[in-house]
Amino acid sequence: MNFNIFNPEIAEVSVGVELRVGDTFDEFKILEKIGTGAFSNVFLAYDKVLDRKVVLKNLSPELSDSQDEWDAFVNEAQTTASLIHPGLITVHSLRIDEENQSAVLVMEYMDGGTLRDMIDHHGAVDLEMIWNLAHQVGEALTYLHERGIVHRDIKPENILFSRETGWFKLTDFGLAFNPNRPEFEALNDGQPGTLIYMSPEQARNERVTMQSDLYTFAAVLYEALTGTHYLPQVKHYEDNPRRAVQQIQVAYSPRLPLICQDIELVDQLESVLFKALSKHPQERFSSVRRFVRAFNRVIEDIEHTNSYRRAAARV
Repeated sequence: MNFNIFNPEIAEVSVGVELRVGDTFDEFKILEKIGTGAFSNVFLAYDKVLDRKVVLKNLSPELSDSQDEWDAFVNEAQTTASLIHPGLITVHSLRIDEENQSAVLVMEYMDGGTLRDMIDHHGAVDLEMIWNLAHQVGEALTYLHERGIVHRDIKPENILFSRETGWFKLTDFGLAFNPNRPEFEALNDGQPGTLIYMSPEQARNERVTMQSDLYTFAAVLYEALTGTHYLPQVKHYEDNPRRAVQQIQVAYSPRLPLICQDIELVDQLESVLFKALSKHPQERFSSVRRFVRAFNRVIEDIEHTNSYRRAAARV
């Protein structure tokens, strides 16, 4: 297969090509399939020219004859490629197969998997990594919000981790609102997002704002801290959207476990999280950055207290 760098003049699609493990095209050797998204199949591949692993996101053949799905895929690629921040996944290129009219997005590979993998395998994430998660992804969200972009689909599956660098990075902009690309907003009619992580206003199908991203990010941090979904009732009704939406409106998160012997500090952390998880947007923090600063100040105090107690116990 001969793939070329993206050319918008050939962005018409009618027949898709399905990449498979063992395939080679251009400089890439496909090593394994690592996921399936709404628009695409995702593969780990080896770049033989630059001697590195990359991720290939291949527009699904089942969707590639749909102009809307094609537009959404290209919108995600172009939106992601235009954003440069250490807390956002890097896009290397978007390649088009002119002969077969198919597309492959070439992205940075993160060797630590997703935050979902981390939570599923280990439960609660340790406090040092929680601090990094809040800071790194929080700054990435601030970067987006300063440009008017709302992610609308923050969840553990969309946060990647690198063991090599220690960085968490936000990915998947397929549902993002980008004010510079309003022509693509029609693709997201309805309820863009993942139901069990939606803010109350998002679940009501109201306009999703930066405050909605803040709420969802707080929900993700709660889950990373505790190893459990922030609203167990909603998780229980994952397959019953009507009941799930109802629970998002009325249910509240359980109190935090005693992650520190200083109950006052745990109460402070809980207060910060629950403010960010307020049902009404105007009652939340005014920005993601303000939330993260308040959150991480308490995390630092808890880490200091825990370290002091461990040192005292050794004496």
